[in-house]
Amino acid sequence: MNILKLLAPLGLGIIIGYFLFTNKSNINSSQMIQAEQITPSSIPSKSKEQQTKQINNTSNKSIIDIKNSENIAKHLVREAKVNNIESKEEKDLALKYAKLEKQYSQSQQHIKSLTRQLGEFDESDVTNEELAEFVPKEYENLIVNFKGDTRNQISKLHNDPEDLDWGYEASNNITFFITTHAYSYGVNLQSLICKNSSCELLINEKERPSWDNIFQDMTKQDWWKFTSISSSSYDKDDNIYIYSFMSL
Repeated sequence: MNILKLLAPLGLGIIIGYFLFTNKSNINSSQMIQAEQITPSSIPSKSKEQQTKQINNTSNKSIIDIKNSENIAKHLVREAKVNNIESKEEKDLALKYAKLEKQYSQSQQHIKSLTRQLGEFDESDVTNEELAEFVPKEYENLIVNFKGDTRNQISKLHNDPEDLDWGYEASNNITFFITTHAYSYGVNLQSLICKNSSCELLINEKERPSWDNIFQDMTKQDWWKFTSISSSSYDKDDNIYIYSFMSL
């Protein structure tokens, strides 16, 4: 009986210990299972999917960017072509305008020439003696050849006051061009008077065709605006004396 009393607590302790051990084992097993579910081997699998998705997204974005760049490039090419066409059209219009402007200028010159010729039939109060006083002796027989309104204009030029604006600039342009031209060695600039849209030019040509070359080049300058030119010349002792009256 005493033995049973002693064995009872011992058996109870063994049973309690067994249950405690069993529960602890289950808890550890559960923790291990959960730990296995979050192992590093499962993480790369998910990362690979994310990386693949990210790469695909990046690749797609790059393709879209490239296509957008191509579209922009095509658009710029089209714009460049349009601009070239516009530039060509503008050039054509500019050429047509320049041609019309030249034709208009030639027509104006022709009208002025006809007007001057008609003016030659007009009577002038300016005598030969008065004209001869305006020029050196070598040019007297040239200046008296002019008739009508041209005589009046020549007289007006010499009697007008000095022109320090247009006249000064025109004189400088003509003088500089003649004296610096490649054929300047063949001519002497005897006299030049410019006032109020008209110029009188006296040239002594010593070697032909110096003056023709100089004059043709001079008429091509931007500052040359004369529309009416009256000239007369003669030869004497291997010299050519040239009188020119020019007006705008």
